[in-house]
Amino acid sequence: PKEEEGDAHPNRQTRGLLRAKIEGGEGTIPVKRDAILTWDGILQGHQRLQFMSCSDKIAVWNVVGIQGALLSHYIEPVYLESVVLASLFNYEHLVRALHSRLNLNYDSNSLKDMPETYALNKSKVAKCQLKEDITRQLTKAPNYALNWIKGDDIPELVSTESGRIHGDSTGVSRLAKRSLFGRLCALLGRNTATLPTCSLGQNIPIVYRDGKTSAHEYQRAKTLCMQAFQEQNLGQWIQVPTEIDLFRL
Repeated sequence: PKEEEGDAHPNRQTRGLLRAKIEGGEGTIPVKRDAILTWDGILQGHQRLQFMSCSDKIAVWNVVGIQGALLSHYIEPVYLESVVLASLFNYEHLVRALHSRLNLNYDSNSLKDMPETYALNKSKVAKCQLKEDITRQLTKAPNYALNWIKGDDIPELVSTESGRIHGDSTGVSRLAKRSLFGRLCALLGRNTATLPTCSLGQNIPIVYRDGKTSAHEYQRAKTLCMQAFQEQNLGQWIQVPTEIDLFRL
């Protein structure tokens, strides 16, 4: 099958490069060298927000885990065991995107200095079985996303343009940074005395960014992962402006 074929263009210069999605755009572009976003530049219209591609984010999750910085105060990294897709992918390209490009020269790159409990995870890749052949049709992505958490009565629709609940201009999604930060603070307030392994101790962070940056081992693992990309000339990870995370509940 096509998804198991080798690389038809092994010397393509853009192979394995970090890629970014631009706010309001479709598709991805290779990250420019020293691409630094500033809050003033975005507000004044000189820059557009850029976000790393989905495959790049999953590659980092294969190093730091999917639990995020906030939960890493409580638990060890949680890694993806497998990734299952439909038939519209190339197996070799996908494996490279998710972990093998970070595995190159593993013994000599930054990942060899990972904090304890962190490591490069090699999630398995599988193809789901489809009853009928599906031909790829390129269409514009919808302006909403769906999320569902076990235990919830109904799924939640989120507007991809505003980040708020679809059809409700004031509704805050349960996946918003503010909502997740609120849950962290509530958990600390109720259970600090019974969570001796929490690296925050008795301190409940006031600013969202403080809750993330104080997860020192997580942040070190993430930094080493980004250094490993740069060491292989795959690009520099784009960081969102600091001001976005400087909020209180």
